[in-house]
Amino acid sequence: ISQETNPDGSITKTITCPADTDSARYVLQTLGNTATSVTCSKETGKYDKRYLSSCTPVQKFTSKIISRTWTLSGAQPKVCDASLEGTEFSQSVVIAKLSSTSDANCGMPQNVQCLKDSDCTLSDVFCNYDADTSKVTMGGTVTFRSDLNVWTVSEMNALIFLLAPVT
Repeated sequence: ISQETNPDGSITKTITCPADTDSARYVLQTLGNTATSVTCSKETGKYDKRYLSSCTPVQKFTSKIISRTWTLSGAQPKVCDASLEGTEFSQSVVIAKLSSTSDANCGMPQNVQCLKDSDCTLSDVFCNYDADTSKVTMGGTVTFRSDLNVWTVSEMNALIFLLAPVT
């Protein structure tokens, strides 16, 4: 914040955001009763706007949990339910399929844009069944390459785009 005394005796204060860094950008937030520059009149002793605007830091996206939830009908196996251990629908088998780089249907590395393009890595893969709601949730965490500048939700969504239809 800089301050300047004007020739008429009024005082002007101006806000300037810090320079962007590799991990943060700064956005000047101006609301109805704020301004990037405010002047206090010598005659009134009041500022023309009540407050200076603020600089809001915007952090770069470094990772994202991606998941999908399905409601299972009565005839479908309770995928990832503890009672199915040892079957193809057990939690451990489904997590292995989700993590697979060769399973074109289930493997997240084959079906998530940033994984396919090697722009992110996959970790913390999960599969959970909720018996009360008959819902199964599957997913994992993708961590973006450190040299990628992912600042906006639209940039992040383009990276985590699902290539295969969810069935």
